[in-house]
Amino acid sequence: GPLDLDALFGRHAPRVLEIGFGNGAALAEMAARHPETDYLGIEVHRPGVGRLLDRAVREFRLTARGFHRVLRTARTIADLAGAETVSRAHIAEALSYRRPLAAAA
Repeated sequence: GPLDLDALFGRHAPRVLEIGFGNGAALAEMAARHPETDYLGIEVHRPGVGRLLDRAVREFRLTARGFHRVLRTARTIADLAGAETVSRAHIAEALSYRRPLAAAA
């Protein structure tokens, strides 16, 4: 059936769908600048997944445990979408659920 985006994101907020987000830089920048908005990205180019994760580790200051949590969440998102593999879109969505550092402190 259709995805319940309010349940998936855990809130009701404006949403942006970006199709073909390349290496994820623009999508990550938009999400960082507008945490009040939920972003969904669709991309078929797999090498960008690694670049997006690398950027997330640096910018979100992810520990090994945090990195693992993001991957687990991304895998769950992929499973809910019926995808066989985890894409950059799934990782970007998983990262959108993390609290900003200021809020986490």
